[in-house]
Amino acid sequence: MGQISPHVWEDGTIGLEDLPAFIQLLDAAFGDPDRVATAEQKMREIKQKNCKFSQYYAEFQGIAAELAWNLSALRNVLRIGRSDEMKDSSPSSDVPEELPVFVTVCPKRDDQIRHRHVEKAPQNKSGGTGFCLIPQTSGPSKGSLRSPWWNRGWI
Repeated sequence: MGQISPHVWEDGTIGLEDLPAFIQLLDAAFGDPDRVATAEQKMREIKQKNCKFSQYYAEFQGIAAELAWNLSALRNVLRIGRSDEMKDSSPSSDVPEELPVFVTVCPKRDDQIRHRHVEKAPQNKSGGTGFCLIPQTSGPSKGSLRSPWWNRGWI
């Protein structure tokens, strides 16, 4: 608060020119003193893990905004941080060299992997639609079977 109080007048107004000046003052008081070093550290640690590629890329962009890295270096970090499933799904020769193409291809591939994972899930092992009609042969009393669907007037 020591950095802000000299700019607050007795009537409670703030004696700064505009909002950007106020934000700059707050940043100087409470912001990261070495944004670049912090961003570089985060770049070394960022991984997709089990989140969607789009979430991973959004976090990545926030970190990259603090750095003056070239597109090749950014693409390399993004490529290395992808999930194992993403890495295993295509050979490294299929990974686009240009960052804009890379970030267009990856979300599509991630969605394909996720959809396939859902298809392979235990509840879908039958390969069917997720439900089945079981013909029943007698009335609806507890423990008894109902008449087959073709005998109920449904068709």
